[in-house]
Amino acid sequence: MKKYIVVMLAFLNFGCAVAFGPKFEGAEVKSDKALVYVYREKTFYGSGNMLIPRLWLDDKKIGSMRMGGYHVFSLDPGQYVLDMRATLGGTLKKKTIKVAAGDIKFFEYAEFMTGMNSYGGTNVATGSSMFIEKTEIKAMPEIIKTKRLSMNFFDE
Repeated sequence: MKKYIVVMLAFLNFGCAVAFGPKFEGAEVKSDKALVYVYREKTFYGSGNMLIPRLWLDDKKIGSMRMGGYHVFSLDPGQYVLDMRATLGGTLKKKTIKVAAGDIKFFEYAEFMTGMNSYGGTNVATGSSMFIEKTEIKAMPEIIKTKRLSMNFFDE
């Protein structure tokens, strides 16, 4: 019975971190703008964390970055800072990006396990995260599995 409860809690917790919304749909880029996609694949590592990271662009709140979700935004040509922040504050990862008119750029926010540490007899997974710029050819098979996230910061 105990094992059943633990498994149920794990599934419920994983559900809290997963994106919901419309399936991926490509957008058109205007000739004087750039189009930027930021997405997060579904992974086991990080699935147990109910505190969902938040995406910021140049210190402006964009929204939650649930697993299996993406954000897309149209930008003027220039330089910007993507910033993934913890729900309770603090930067997880930053990346400076440059975009030109007509660009379509894809950035995966990836979290991965780097090891296990023992704290007082309890094993805890440790990990890292990064923004990975990908070509359209590499990003498409991943991003088509995602769902569009709301731009409302406190939506989810």
